[in-house]
Amino acid sequence: MRNRANTLLQDLPTGSDEDVQHFLVGSAQLAQIGTDWQLWHRRGQALQSSQAPPLQQALAPLLLDLEALHRLDIRAAHEYRQALETQQELAAILNTDTALKTQQIAKAVEREATQAHHYGIWLLLLLGLFTALTLLAFQRYLLRPILLCNAALEGLNREQYTVLPPPTLFHELDTISRSVRQYSDLTRQLQQANRELLQLSQRDGMTGLANRRYFDSVLLDEYARACRHGHNLCLIMLDVDHFKRINDTYGHLFGDDCLRRLAGVLAQYSRRAGDLAARYGGEEFALILPEMPLNEAWQVAEQIRQQTQALQLYSEQGERVALTISAGVASLPESGARDIEQLIEQADQALYKAKHSGRNRVEMASAAAPDLSRTAQTLTHN
Repeated sequence: MRNRANTLLQDLPTGSDEDVQHFLVGSAQLAQIGTDWQLWHRRGQALQSSQAPPLQQALAPLLLDLEALHRLDIRAAHEYRQALETQQELAAILNTDTALKTQQIAKAVEREATQAHHYGIWLLLLLGLFTALTLLAFQRYLLRPILLCNAALEGLNREQYTVLPPPTLFHELDTISRSVRQYSDLTRQLQQANRELLQLSQRDGMTGLANRRYFDSVLLDEYARACRHGHNLCLIMLDVDHFKRINDTYGHLFGDDCLRRLAGVLAQYSRRAGDLAARYGGEEFALILPEMPLNEAWQVAEQIRQQTQALQLYSEQGERVALTISAGVASLPESGARDIEQLIEQADQALYKAKHSGRNRVEMASAAAPDLSRTAQTLTHN
C-alpha cells in the first residue's frame, strides 16, 4: 500500500488537488499499528467521488487496500481481544492455582509448624520427666542411702535410734549399707552391754542400791551443785543394829535377806531427782538428800527407822526377828560442814552417837540440835 501510494503520488499530474496529495502522502507515511484504517478509507472514498474518473480509477486499488487493512485491523482487534481474554482466563487460572498452591503450602507449613510445636512440647515434657525420674532415682537409690548411713552413724554416736539404710541397687553402696547395719547391730549390742556393765558397776549386786563408788561420785556432783546454787545437802548414814548377832544366829542368807528388805525401804525415800540410796559398806547404808532442810532430813531418817522396825521378818524356824537401825543426819551447811569430808564425818559421828545412845534411834549432827522428842512421838503415832 505504501508503494502504491508513492507511485500514485509520483504519477499525479501537476496542479492536482492538494487534498489528494495530502491523502497520498499520508497513506505512504501511515504506520500499520494503531492507525484508524476505516477513517482513512472513508476519507479516500470522499476524495474519490469528487475527482475525475481517471483519478478515481487510480485511487480505487488504494481504497481497496485501505478497506483490506481495515478488515485486517478489525480481525486483529478481534483476535487481540480473544487473546486478551484468553490471557486473562489463563491469568485467572494461574492466579487461582497459585493462590490454591500458596494456601496449600501455607496450610502445610502451618501444620508442620504445629507438629513441630507439639513435638517440642512433648520433647520438653519427656526431658522434664526424664530429669525428674533421674533425680528421684538418684535421691532414692544413691543419695538417701548415703544420708541414712551418715545419720545412722551419727545416731549411734549419740546412742539414738535411727532408720537404717535399706538394700540398694548398687553393689558397692549396698555393701556399705550392709556394713552400716551390721555395725549398728554390733554397736547397739555393745552399748546395751556397756549400759548393763555401767549399771552393774554402779549398783550393789545383793541389794540393788547404788554401790560405794557411785555414791562417792554422786555426792561429789551434788556437793558441787549445792555450792554453785547455795542449796542444802543432807546426808543420812545408817547402820543395822546387832547385825553380826543376826548373822551368827540365823545365818548369812537370812542376814542378806534383812539387808535387801532394808534396801527396799530406803528406795521408797530416794525417788526425787538427785536423791540416792546406797550401800556404804557391809550393813551400813547412806542416803543423799539434796535441797532438803536438816529437820526434814531428820524426819525422813526417823520414818525409815520406824518402817524398818515394823518389817515382818521370820527365820526358818518361824521366829519373828526384830530389825532396827541407828542413823545419823548431817547437813551442809546447817550442821556446820564445809566440805564433803566434814559432811561424811559429821553424819558418821551422829551415827556413832546413836549407836552409843541405845541404838534404834536417829541423831542429828548439830551442836544446837532442837528437841525432837515431840516430833519423834508424832511420827511414832503416825
